[in-house]
Amino acid sequence: MASDFFEVRDAQSRVKHAILRRYAGAWAGIILRGWTRRARTGDLRRRKAVHLVFVDGFAGAGRYGRDADKAPPGPNDEPVWGSPVIGIKELEEQARQFGDELSKTVAGVLVEEDPRYYERLLASLEAAALDTPIVPADGFEGQRHGTVLVIRGDFRNKLSSMLEWLGHYPYILAFIDPFGPAMDLESMRKLLARERTDVISLFPSDDLKRRGGSVRKPKPAWRPSDYGNISRFDAHFGTEEWREIYSARGLSEEEREKAFVRLYTRQLMGIDKRNIIKTIGLRYAHAKDRTAYYLCMTTRDPQGAFKFNAIMREVAAIEDLEIWRDREATIRRSEGESGQIGLFDAAGGVPSTPPSADKYRANPEDVARALLERAATPRPISYKEVLRRMAASIFLESEIQSALRQLRSEGKAEFEGTKFTVGLPIWIKPA
Repeated sequence: MASDFFEVRDAQSRVKHAILRRYAGAWAGIILRGWTRRARTGDLRRRKAVHLVFVDGFAGAGRYGRDADKAPPGPNDEPVWGSPVIGIKELEEQARQFGDELSKTVAGVLVEEDPRYYERLLASLEAAALDTPIVPADGFEGQRHGTVLVIRGDFRNKLSSMLEWLGHYPYILAFIDPFGPAMDLESMRKLLARERTDVISLFPSDDLKRRGGSVRKPKPAWRPSDYGNISRFDAHFGTEEWREIYSARGLSEEEREKAFVRLYTRQLMGIDKRNIIKTIGLRYAHAKDRTAYYLCMTTRDPQGAFKFNAIMREVAAIEDLEIWRDREATIRRSEGESGQIGLFDAAGGVPSTPPSADKYRANPEDVARALLERAATPRPISYKEVLRRMAASIFLESEIQSALRQLRSEGKAEFEGTKFTVGLPIWIKPA
């Protein structure tokens, strides 16, 4: 039933929503900060409005009954919002923080096919008390901008008309998290080919493991379900190369999974050579070492890539804790039902104390080495170009700046002053 899926929000969904919340805020902040800076310096010929649009292609119900590690929210507690509300609320909050210095609008396009989810989604949006008006619709014709447009239908079938309706000017952050068959690459191509568009999309690694095995059967033995599985993954990857990876002998499950992710990342990058792809795997709470799916963030903006690096580190620090909370809550409920108190260590391997949340810190020597490999040139380049060359790395911008200072002290780099601006000439000397 439609209500079952959104009854409980598990650990991986909580982590997924933490990623979305952090990146939506960072994404909007980068855009609004840049436009505000231009307005202050007189770089804008006329006062322009900045339009931020959050797109949720598979919006669902917009709200959960409770988190898996907690009781249902009370009348005075914040509801457990889903991705549509999280995304729009974060953009609205960023817009408020930038005051009246810049003209700006926040809008949303939320698409849901299941009529039961759709009705619940409208109720969730109403309860969320958003600043932006909510408009239910079956399509885009005749609709005005600056609203949360709630569309009934399949996002894949609505995508072309949505892009035509939005035009080229608005900034789009799209969240593509389908329930069921994954998004096909051709649809992703339409979305990612558009300028001013960042996309967080799902790579269904566990579903691929379970259903992709159809390709190992002799073709004469394929049943309709096998043809369906194989054609869906052909469409998702945009190539049949995944079949060779699945059928390859001598690969461990981990090696095979990494090969699939590399292939999909390569396909996304092939849509536009400027694309920067970041991926993060999210694990099941009930099977801690098993990846449920990967979130892939695609952007053309190095600043956005570095922000996502910071988010990935935060998530790595909290994911173990969220998984522990779910498993601990499951054991507590089991103990309550049986009337027996058991040791967590003996029941599913859950430690009695929560895991620590230590954040990864890059080794400065690794950062300096990467700069020498990726950004050394015969002549100076801008700081912006240095960041562009380092955007695919796992480092933070602050770590890159520290490494640049280190290289200068060693005579391996030259630049003036201590303030890093986009146009600052930097010469990292070839070895």
